[in-house]
Amino acid sequence: MKYFLTISLLLTAGICFSQADGRRRPVSVELQSSRQRVDVKIDGKLFTSYYFPGPDLVKKPVLYPVYSPGGSLVTRGWPLDPRPGERVDHPHHIGIWFNYEDVNGNDFWNNSIQVGRSEKKYGTILNTKIVGTTSGKEKGTLTATSDWVDHSGKRLLIDTTHIVFHTRGKPVYVIDYEVVLSAPDEDVFFKDVKDGMFAIRMARELELKYKEPQLLTGKDGKAMKEKIVDNERVSGSYFNKEGTRDDEAWGKASAWCAMAGKIGKEDVTVAILDHPGNFGYLEGRWHARGYGLFALNPVARKAYDKDQPPLEFRIRRGASARFRFRVVVASQKLGNVQLDRLQQEFASQK
Repeated sequence: MKYFLTISLLLTAGICFSQADGRRRPVSVELQSSRQRVDVKIDGKLFTSYYFPGPDLVKKPVLYPVYSPGGSLVTRGWPLDPRPGERVDHPHHIGIWFNYEDVNGNDFWNNSIQVGRSEKKYGTILNTKIVGTTSGKEKGTLTATSDWVDHSGKRLLIDTTHIVFHTRGKPVYVIDYEVVLSAPDEDVFFKDVKDGMFAIRMARELELKYKEPQLLTGKDGKAMKEKIVDNERVSGSYFNKEGTRDDEAWGKASAWCAMAGKIGKEDVTVAILDHPGNFGYLEGRWHARGYGLFALNPVARKAYDKDQPPLEFRIRRGASARFRFRVVVASQKLGNVQLDRLQQEFASQK
């Protein structure tokens, strides 16, 4: 069986988007071994990097940073590359990532270099190999593997990732993210908890406005001494397939959810689309927070609604599980029509 994670950067045929030009842009996927990252460039400009600096800096591989087709940063910089006016919270929220809060009692989600000594058991995801990369006029590829290890260093899961990058012009890029987890040595149980599983930490502009004071970075990128209220650049708004908006989108079930806002003069939409082949499709919940955490948790339900029974997700010894998610990054406003079609197209993939 072929296990793969596909990242497609495309303008989907049959879906109407405004478009500056339709020419195909070359995709470069290049390993920067000394920097422990694989850079993905479209038409010579960085789109994202598969970043695996190791547990002394980040406790999991991530896609970081992420740019819009128009060149705006859509992911938060802090704590790695802080920009002025960013929230100083949750140092484990970096770029785009895939992990979970409770895997056989180990917390992979909240682990970071700022955790310090704790009685809590933390897990780490270690890149084991960049198997290969290719570049081309219309696509590029990346293949990588990782181990999920528990607090004692014992391997629980093998993570196999294959990435294919496609581009067909602006202003929409799509990331089709597929990961296969294999349990070679023992049963692995994912408890029904809040923090998981596929997530993005959004840029400050793509947050909701709040009246409460927040701890932000100053002009020097360091945390300010006092909390302040500053919504000058904040313009984000969540909406899902059913029309639920903003804070009300948290804890709901939906086939997709999107964040729309403005970065400078650029309209930006970032959406995550679920796949019907996933465990917990339309049963899991959206962990979409106004402060910039944008996540889909397909293996938890009771953690969001105490009146619901828990979802029980387990990978038996010797078995595997596959998860697929689509991320849409657009330099324009997208609505239900475009996102429904993108989700339907994604759902048709076997």
